Amino acid sequence: MLLHAVVAPVLLLCAVACVKVNEFSYKDAASLGDDGGGDSSDAYVPPEGAVAYVEGDHIVATVPDLYKMHFSNLGYKFPYQLEVNGAQALGGGGSTCRDERGVGVNYDPLTVFSGAPALGTIGLNDIKITVAGPPVAKVQLDWSESTTACSSSQPSGRSTFTFFPDGRITRMDVVRIVGTPSAAGCECAGAASTQWKLWSYTALNPNLVSTIVPSGKPSGSNPTIPTAVPVCANGNGDAFHIAFGWYAGGSERELEYVDANAIAFKGSLANVTAGNPIGPGDVGDMISNMWIGTSDTCATLLTKIGPYNGNLAMDVITEGGPSSGIGFAQDGTYGGETSGDDDPGTATLGNLFDVTPSTSAIPAFALWLDFGPDAGNTYLVTDGSSVLPTSAYREQHVIDGNGDELHPTERIFWFPNGLAANAHIRVTAQP
Repeated sequence: MLLHAVVAPVLLLCAVACVKVNEFSYKDAASLGDDGGGDSSDAYVPPEGAVAYVEGDHIVATVPDLYKMHFSNLGYKFPYQLEVNGAQALGGGGSTCRDERGVGVNYDPLTVFSGAPALGTIGLNDIKITVAGPPVAKVQLDWSESTTACSSSQPSGRSTFTFFPDGRITRMDVVRIVGTPSAAGCECAGAASTQWKLWSYTALNPNLVSTIVPSGKPSGSNPTIPTAVPVCANGNGDAFHIAFGWYAGGSERELEYVDANAIAFKGSLANVTAGNPIGPGDVGDMISNMWIGTSDTCATLLTKIGPYNGNLAMDVITEGGPSSGIGFAQDGTYGGETSGDDDPGTATLGNLFDVTPSTSAIPAFALWLDFGPDAGNTYLVTDGSSVLPTSAYREQHVIDGNGDELHPTERIFWFPNGLAANAHIRVTAQP
């Protein structure tokens, strides 16, 4: 495993490929929770943490009482609605084939992948819940398109969204292309460009955004604002705040006024110089973080999101002794998915796995482990000597959107209090 780290106004019936998961409830997600026993009560109890499930004809992901993200059943299934404190935070609009809308990936000047109706011919638009939660949930999209312009290029990629209980959403985008097309031969209708720009973006509704700190808010008269640091939007009269940060990928990050209905928060997936062709194969990937808060101010969210825009490494001790370090995977967990390894779960190489920060303290994190043949019936979590209280961590079976546990030897451990410098967390499989 590598250790680097027009929005549809209503949902319509599946036009091309329906969501390939079964109806799934909170109680299903929790039935293989901390102790594997589930809850015999019929009373509904909101989950503690993030969950992903099917609602009607589309997938949603939510941290109850904080936000609810709706993935589209149109186009490439990217999110098209984000409910926060009674408001729909995402921006729509977009009058050209190059305009960002909702959430997606922009292969400028060729096409935009989003949850709106596809601009070209859909090749692949698969969506699935790989981790249903709680407390950590994950949704994966694989997408490709056959375009009328630059028909031999076949742009494609993967996007994953990992949802954490504290309001952080980590997103991995990987983009690929066939051949080595130049931008000048790949413009969509009405576009003219000699330079590729590959962007991962989220577009917010500018009518709900009062200010953006520290960069300022783009407008029709000042449409593009570059930024080298995380930014935060004050939304709906301070009813909510959303911070954005980027890690890896290309070097450009910017805020763009798309039109009166959308401001795009963008991170480049690759550094591409004017006129140069791109491809073949993987042409860019990046990690981005979005942090949603209602009671937290922008100042608080910017402080929280900062450490996650770098690779906070851990030193590892296994049963066989000291091992190599481990950093954030691109899905925002330790031991999770990367662009070069889509099989999450760091092998423990024995029945214990001990981690400590390589340098400074690490804030709240998830640790995804695969105990393989050394998997136990229970797991002991300590600070190296004393057993941690259950309030200090959550143990999670890896259950997918169909309610299946495809990898019984894997566990995700969520540590809401993080790990202080020089401190240890040790997970030991018990028979």
